[in-house]
Amino acid sequence: MAGWFELSKSTNDQFRFVLKAGNHQIIGASQMYASVQSRDAGIAPVKTNGSSKTIKEQIGF
Repeated sequence: MAGWFELSKSTNDQFRFVLKAGNHQIIGASQMYASVQSRDAGIAPVKTNGSSKTIKEQIGF
């Protein structure tokens, strides 16, 4: 099973992503971003250079 990105928003309205492997282990975690656009820009190079393209949105974390 391929990995995926989990997107979330913190209680102080910042955004982040976590990259998980097919076995559900975290293999990467981003910094906090001030906007969704900044977070998505941070995901872009990971998607380009990695094999995971799936994104799962979460509410809070």
